[in-house]
Amino acid sequence: MILVGLLIAGFIYGLACFLHTQNPRDTTPIAILQLMGVVVLISTAVTAIVYNLHSMTLNDSGVTIKNWGSLFFSSETHCDWNEIEDLNVQRGGPLAFVGGYGNLLIQTAGTETNLRFNYCPRPEYWRDYIDQRSESAPELVRNV
Repeated sequence: MILVGLLIAGFIYGLACFLHTQNPRDTTPIAILQLMGVVVLISTAVTAIVYNLHSMTLNDSGVTIKNWGSLFFSSETHCDWNEIEDLNVQRGGPLAFVGGYGNLLIQTAGTETNLRFNYCPRPEYWRDYIDQRSESAPELVRNV
């Protein structure tokens, strides 16, 4: 994703330089293209920051996932090891395959909310690790 943003910004900047060599007196299109390049660079930087803020914490009590929707809004969900029912990995598109990331969905018991870790690096590895750890957790006994 970052590479694509940088390539687009570089293309826009190169186009502005090319237009400047063709007609140095007309600076309006060049200024617009340079502004577009700056906007693409800023949005790429924000996307990279938001991507790096996603986190998954595995500890003795269970799994905690924090997903960021933007720089200012996040959601945090938690489930215990013995509440995990099923784990799924979803990959979308060729960039996710090449980049080695996907979405990890942790399905819990019916009363609990499902956990989704967006842009998870090596999702198959984490699916197998969490599955192994949840199966070794003691069963939850509920009194009725």
